[in-house]
Amino acid sequence: MKDNTVLIYAVTLIGIALLSYILWNLDYSEQSTEELATTPDFFCGTISIYPNPESAIEKEGNVLFKTNCAACHKTTKNMTGPALLDVIKNYPSDTSFVNYINRVKTNKEKDKYCMSFPQLSYEDAKALRAYINIYSD
Repeated sequence: MKDNTVLIYAVTLIGIALLSYILWNLDYSEQSTEELATTPDFFCGTISIYPNPESAIEKEGNVLFKTNCAACHKTTKNMTGPALLDVIKNYPSDTSFVNYINRVKTNKEKDKYCMSFPQLSYEDAKALRAYINIYSD
């Protein structure tokens, strides 16, 4: 039993030393949200087939999409919620789209429609639409 305890302590000490070394040598330079928005999504060493946002408004829309919409929606495929490319076709203007996402829904509507996002402004809705539209053919 005494031999096992020494072995456990030795392995633990080596593990802590290795973890400390790894953490000490990590690069902690911060990436801005703009850099994160333009970073392509890679999968298993392949290049992303999805378009990258190029304009500033598309980059802002990408960040807004990831923080507010991506949990329930994808841009071109149905997920928990419908594909957002199909949704914005129902709301052809920025004004109608912002009214849709900002409105307070009744209990009956909550089961049927998207959550409301009253914190999103007209400019945010415009940026979201610009980002979603880069996926249209």
